[in-house]
Amino acid sequence: MMIWKQMFFCLGLGLLFTPPGVHAMSSKPELNTLNLSFRQNCAGRYQLELPTDMQQVKGSFGLPDIGFTVSAKNKQNKYKGIFRGKDRLTRWLATVEAKRFDDEKGRSVTKYVLKEVDTQKPLKTVVYYSDDRKLMRDENASHSYNSFFFKDFPEQQLGLTISGGGVDNVFFDRSDTKYQQHFRQKLEIMQGKAQQVHYAAWPHNRLGLCINDELIFEQNTASSQENYIVKFYNGKNSRIQFDVTSYGKNADNYIAEQIKHSSGLLSFFASTNMKVAGRKGKLIIGDGEYAGTTEFRWFSTDTKSDSIRFSHIAIKGDIDMEDYPELGGVNGNGTSLVYGILRAITIRPNGMMGVTK
Repeated sequence: MMIWKQMFFCLGLGLLFTPPGVHAMSSKPELNTLNLSFRQNCAGRYQLELPTDMQQVKGSFGLPDIGFTVSAKNKQNKYKGIFRGKDRLTRWLATVEAKRFDDEKGRSVTKYVLKEVDTQKPLKTVVYYSDDRKLMRDENASHSYNSFFFKDFPEQQLGLTISGGGVDNVFFDRSDTKYQQHFRQKLEIMQGKAQQVHYAAWPHNRLGLCINDELIFEQNTASSQENYIVKFYNGKNSRIQFDVTSYGKNADNYIAEQIKHSSGLLSFFASTNMKVAGRKGKLIIGDGEYAGTTEFRWFSTDTKSDSIRFSHIAIKGDIDMEDYPELGGVNGNGTSLVYGILRAITIRPNGMMGVTK
């Protein structure tokens, strides 16, 4: 079974009082046959119905100009990407300074060129310039700007850290005599995108990418590319990962080759064609590495280049029957739960609004 795990982790190409979003009985007939309660979760442009004990533990989103990562509390009672409490801005600024200090230790010469942290404005911006010529041992090393944004929500006492350029750094050739002007233009674009993050408690019908059950990246028109991974975990042995990757123009041949390669790997195992959220795809499901576990992989086979609607989707996970003893006997099993979860995945309301291709 280790062969299964090694091969199919590669198939992603590169899951009384009832709180909001929780349903004692699912809205999906396939799940209503199971003796479990389910909670509605969002993941980007989609929604999933998962057992109520399964919560989002991480979400990583990459867009052309910005990126953000959110995670649940870790063992140190800290969140990644999200800062909470009255001292959230101070703690965020400390992380930026720590990164700048690390860059200087690595032989870069740095200096802050912008600090907009006015407490009256929801969006905070910090930028430092990095001269990497000594680090790179190259007198022609590019000009480097490290951009950090913090979208603050005072009423909720939380803020989201947003990286500029998708991965913090924006580079300009050393020969570019107008690099400062060009950076200011780029900065305006990044700040505009960062402003599009809003607080919106799930469930909702807001446009754009749902980051977690509190935040959304709202957009009337979809970005040219969107990549995100959202992970759910029940704190025991069951987990699901939802992975969406969009490809640029003229990538159809590459996509076809990857799907053909993945489909070829499936020939070693029993697989089936299955639609998820209206998308064609292939599913492999079977016993996991440990007794009583069910492991599965699903990936879309109708992926298109230069398309958000037909981005590549890969879903994988493990279900441990010991986590859900209610499913024993006539009430179902891990396989029936996997099928029910996959069939219940849909585009969330207005999730594709503004998507033109």
